[in-house]
Formats: sequence, C-alpha cells, structure tokens
Amino acid sequence: MHDSVWKKGYNGEIILGNTHLDKKRARSEEWQYRFPSLPLDIVDFLGEKKVKLIGIDILGIEAADHNAFLMHIGPEKFGITFIKDIANLDKLIEGKPYLTAALPPKFRGANGLMRRVAAMKL
Repeated sequence: MHDSVWKKGYNGEIILGNTHLDKKRARSEEWQYRFPSLPLDIVDFLGEKKVKLIGIDILGIEAADHNAFLMHIGPEKFGITFIKDIANLDKLIEGKPYLTAALPPKFRGANGLMRRVAAMKL
C-alpha cells in the first residue's frame, strides 16, 4: 500500500510530512485530539526502507485515543526517530535536498522534550 507513493530516492533518508495543521495550532479540539494519525504498519515499512528520521507537523504520531503507544515503541527496533509538532514545513520544496538538524535542549533523563528543528538548503 505505501509503495504506491514511495520513491526509491527516499530510502535511507529523513522524511518530513506536512499536513498543514501547524497553521491551526491552538487549544482546539482539532489540534489536540482530532489530528491525523499514522497507520501502525508504517513503522515496519519505514524500517525496511532504512529511513533515519520522520518529522511531522501534527501533535502526535498516533491517534489521541490510543493508549498502547505502539507507534512510540516500534521505531526503536529500526533506529528511527520521530519528531512531532514541526512548524513551517510548507516552506520546504518537495524533492529538494536539505540538511536537517534536530537540536535537543540540555535536559538529562527527560522524555518528550521540544526540539529546535532546522532544514537548510544544500
């Protein structure tokens, strides 16, 4: 199913997904609870394609009503990092190469921290 939109040039790369919901960021029902979620089989698919990182502009990577956190556990077996809630992905041009960096704050032993993500044209 995912192969229909996948391009071989994506293998081993960083994938950034833009839903345009970052423009609706607010304390709203849509932003906090009704954002689109990724299908559970995507982790295995991305792992097979050796994707390094996936970044998205939505608040979560699985539906807000899920409590098993399977999408948070699965990527570890493939070494895939997920970064959520990235703003301004609409400023990037699809297919153009970028140097992407995710810079963490200096907190030890913390979980779910904000990141400063930058994508620079090559």
